[in-house]
Amino acid sequence: MKGIFEYHKQNVFSDLCSQMKCENGDIPKNVRDWFKQNLQWVINFIGDETNIEFYWAASVIIEQLKGMVEGYNDTSLTLDELWLYNSRSQIFDVYRKLNNISSDNEPIIERHGTVLINHFKENSKSLNITIGHSAWRGYATSSPVSKRYRIKFRSTFSMTDRRSLSSYPLMIHSDEGLTINGNQLIVVASTIAIANYDLYKEISPQGIPGWLRALAADYVSFGGKEWAKIYSSIAAGSSGIEWVVIDTKKFIYGEGILPELLMVVDEIPGKIKSADATDYLKKKHYFASYDVPFDTEIFQSAGYSELSANNPDFYSYNESSRAKIIQELANTNLNSSAFREIMRYNSVISNMYDRGVSPRQDIVDHADFVRCSGGVDSKFTSISRALHLHWEGAVGPYFDDNINKFTFDGSNTCETILHDHVPNELAFKWQPHYFDIQKE
Repeated sequence: MKGIFEYHKQNVFSDLCSQMKCENGDIPKNVRDWFKQNLQWVINFIGDETNIEFYWAASVIIEQLKGMVEGYNDTSLTLDELWLYNSRSQIFDVYRKLNNISSDNEPIIERHGTVLINHFKENSKSLNITIGHSAWRGYATSSPVSKRYRIKFRSTFSMTDRRSLSSYPLMIHSDEGLTINGNQLIVVASTIAIANYDLYKEISPQGIPGWLRALAADYVSFGGKEWAKIYSSIAAGSSGIEWVVIDTKKFIYGEGILPELLMVVDEIPGKIKSADATDYLKKKHYFASYDVPFDTEIFQSAGYSELSANNPDFYSYNESSRAKIIQELANTNLNSSAFREIMRYNSVISNMYDRGVSPRQDIVDHADFVRCSGGVDSKFTSISRALHLHWEGAVGPYFDDNINKFTFDGSNTCETILHDHVPNELAFKWQPHYFDIQKE
């Protein structure tokens, strides 16, 4: 009998195959072989070098994966398969490299989410910071799991034993979602599209994938700047991503925020740039990440200069639809209720799916953009919540009095989409998620 992992993996791979040439809804063999090589290279590279913090953390992660395979106790799950599944966000770019996809036959560029950070202050006094993330995915892949880990490691390298995150079945990391750890670091992410096809020559199986480096940084970092340094130390260069790391220890209630509270890490194949964006947050009242690079060098190298010139609605940092929406809605103090509304914001008037913080791509009135995907969930936390590893989440596409609840069988776009063990109706309200493991 299949478990929830098998169903979810099948849905994820089927969704990816809607944009790739697959046989029988499975990931192509050349892509699978690439990730097998990558896993073996990582294992060999780490070796016995556990006296260095990054290597120690990476070896722990590999052992966790091995333990998951053993505990799952099913021949259908191998270490290779679990590695491929946990590398889900890289599969698309690896496929494009291996199959020489060029701008002439480019498939849809995936966009994975919106990040928003709001600085609540009165009379120049900082009172709170709120952090949110809305994930964009295929609706059939909507099987999110709230996870809470407490693992005590016998190592001087371990900086935290607690992590709370949004994730998926048998996924060891947040998959570009929301993570809060016991060192009071909050980590969220959005995507960077690779439109400069020369960058694909940098994609190689000889490298540490981003999800593993992020998880290793979670384990051994005390602050945001250190997180960025550890993440950037050994790159793989197999995808584009923007990480946003908030160090809540840099927030002083009633006074202000200190440097390195907000670190931004942009990565594309062959290049990583990090920056302290705390002053930007102070000046703007907010910081947002919406699948457009913050770093100007990464912006140019990834091909966004040309993309934004041709289609600023999608790819301009300041003039894109989401940038304008957030500029209008988030440049003031936001209480929890107002912040939740922004993280679920969707403009039904528009026929462009990008005109929403958490869009409904299934109902846009434009044939080129209609797909069974969009905003599948939203999460938010704040300084006071994060101290207790507490966050809130809402699952399913946005709905209200003017927008119908989403159902697979009620959508012409989605009624034939494989969604095993995903409810027909995805319409759930905000729910709190507490770290309820008692201290010893």
